[in-house]
Amino acid sequence: DSYVRGNAASALGKIGNAEAVPELIAALKDSDSYVRGNAASALGKIGNAEAVPELIAALKDSKSYVRGNAAEVLGNIGNAEAVPELIATLKDSDSSVRYDAALALGKISNAEAVPELIAALKDSDSYVRRYAASSLGKIGNAEAVPELIAALKDSYSYVRRYAAEALGKIGNAEAVPELIAALKDSNSDVRYYAAWALGNIGNAEAVPELITALKDSESYVRYYAAWALGNIGNAEAVRGLIAALKDSNSDVRRNVASALGNIGNAEALNKIIGLSEIDIYEAEIFTSARMLAVRFSKQKLSFIPVYPESVRFNPILTFVKRRLRLSKNLWR
Repeated sequence: DSYVRGNAASALGKIGNAEAVPELIAALKDSDSYVRGNAASALGKIGNAEAVPELIAALKDSKSYVRGNAAEVLGNIGNAEAVPELIATLKDSDSSVRYDAALALGKISNAEAVPELIAALKDSDSYVRRYAASSLGKIGNAEAVPELIAALKDSYSYVRRYAAEALGKIGNAEAVPELIAALKDSNSDVRYYAAWALGNIGNAEAVPELITALKDSESYVRYYAAWALGNIGNAEAVRGLIAALKDSNSDVRRNVASALGNIGNAEALNKIIGLSEIDIYEAEIFTSARMLAVRFSKQKLSFIPVYPESVRFNPILTFVKRRLRLSKNLWR
């Protein structure tokens, strides 16, 4: 019964014992596609390179389910021997097989695949385009930058999001203007990855728009805008970051405080200490304030609180004073 054989193949994959590899390789030629597909998946879970030649052959199976599983498994095994056939599979008649091939090539990360993955950015299927973009980011070849920039205008938001991430991983400054424009994308995931990418590239040209992004409607966009500004480290961002210390989201405030600490500007410390609407005793803000205070302590800046009475609010000092008053009353 083919159903039994298929389930046996699946079970051997879950057990993961290499003793099963020869029989699973043989099962790649079973008369039933369900068995062949499960055998391919099982070989991927075991991860034995011995199966690579037969899995490469399975990329030409008559059933797309088998071809897709074989492509996915070859990516998981990660053997460069499979790259030429996976490249050829990017032109498979079935879109799900093409995106499995694109994903696999990213996992193997061989630069030989770059030209065909660039071509796949124009595939008719959005899933193929998104995984082609993702894989180009993993490979990290600057040759892909112009086409990835073009993909930032794809009609499908997930393609734009993966293109932004890929450009951030490649880290080429050529992408900065289009990534800045992507900070205004209608999709929040695209804006978020654009902010991350700009922070990773680290070009000061992005600072004004990243400051604007600190007011984005989505908290995780604001979160990465703050992170990016801290990574770039330009003092122009200090005023915008100080305003963002009042953000309603604690994770955003933490990244803002961290960014101010990275920039290390005395003005930032002055505002953190002096502004009554900022709770300096919030953990993340206090850590950055303390770090900056230590950094500037030798300069004897007037706004750094040296004596307890200079501190706007000190819970420890308040506690000690209260205990002293109680002690005096007891002695009376």
